[in-house]
Amino acid sequence: MSQYMVTVKDRQGKRLDLEEEASDHSQLVDKLHRQGYFVIEIREPNNGHPSGVRKGLKNASVRGQSDKGGSSVKLDRLVFFTRQLATMISAGIPIVKIVRSLAAEEKANFGKTLFRVADDVEQGDTFSGALQKHPKVYNRLYTALVESGEESGKLDVIMDQLADYLETVSEIRMKVKSALRYPIFIFSFIALIFLAFILFVIPRFAEIYSGFDAELPKPTQLVMDFSAMVRSNLLISFLVVAVFVLILRLLMKTERGAYLFDKLKLNIPAVGPIFRKTIISRLARTLKVLVHSGMPIVQAMNIVRRAADNKVYERAILETKQRIEEGQPLAEALAGAKVFPELVLQMVSTGEQSGSLDLMFQKVAEFYEKQVKNAVEGLVSLIEPMAIVFLGVAVGSLIIIMYLPIFQLGQVMR
Repeated sequence: MSQYMVTVKDRQGKRLDLEEEASDHSQLVDKLHRQGYFVIEIREPNNGHPSGVRKGLKNASVRGQSDKGGSSVKLDRLVFFTRQLATMISAGIPIVKIVRSLAAEEKANFGKTLFRVADDVEQGDTFSGALQKHPKVYNRLYTALVESGEESGKLDVIMDQLADYLETVSEIRMKVKSALRYPIFIFSFIALIFLAFILFVIPRFAEIYSGFDAELPKPTQLVMDFSAMVRSNLLISFLVVAVFVLILRLLMKTERGAYLFDKLKLNIPAVGPIFRKTIISRLARTLKVLVHSGMPIVQAMNIVRRAADNKVYERAILETKQRIEEGQPLAEALAGAKVFPELVLQMVSTGEQSGSLDLMFQKVAEFYEKQVKNAVEGLVSLIEPMAIVFLGVAVGSLIIIMYLPIFQLGQVMR
């Protein structure tokens, strides 16, 4: 048996220095978890330096490995894991046992990640530190909230709030994807019809009209020339499109290119406002969770800007953070960014004055989530008749253009 000096936090968040006896690190960590402590650091008395346990956010584990190049996990699986974790922590089950039991129920990739997390915690890492080694699974928001729960001694409460947040985000994504699936199908169908006309239908008309000893109408000749050009350069056309898409993707990976693309998305008629409302609802929902967990607003801004998933709003939040550091109130700092609606600014100002900022962020999130739902449903109901009309007009126009020589021939014969 060996003696260890241990720094822990109890369930009330009080920091304690203890001297414990155990055969190895694994037994020691398990013992402390059963007693309801969160391990911060373990030191061996003979050298006074941390042994086996490091500061969780900065150091690597002895057995666990980072999977920065690994696979991400579907949001619904992460929601299930978080909810189960919150329930089992509140029941007093040690973290290592919880993670191992949940890992056994998961598929290969996520299961391996969870086993690595369990190994790291067993070797002495904090839970948040072990999670941070897998950024493709647990983002900065997730690990920051877990760390906040460890620091406050309310990890079960924080995990429950995090599960609620992830469930809401998952629900919004599913609604938007479901609503946009039909319009995407419609426009893809229209594109296939035009491609079929160009490659198969128009060449048939060209064979018929090639025997005419007369000049074809200009619209018909233009359509036929375009069809001939596409068919004779089909491979080159596909290569040009592929190169264009590749260049576009490379430009989007640059800071300025990504910013311009995100700005363009926000200004697309009809769709742009939906993007804006979705981003605002996600930012408000994230800020609600962070503020409610007790995180300072400046630190919360560092995390929440990545939740925007839009360079325009990321830059706006960064500017907002700088204004807050200069002493401006949050509402005034947000107003300076010029991307947040007046309603958001008024509610944030009210929250600051009343001391209920987290509640106001929740109301903003709920309001804009409803706005997104209504806007998407309205757009879908509008797209359906518009797509049908567009398809009818486009196909009808092509047919009329291709039959123009026959119509003229009929007039000549009269």
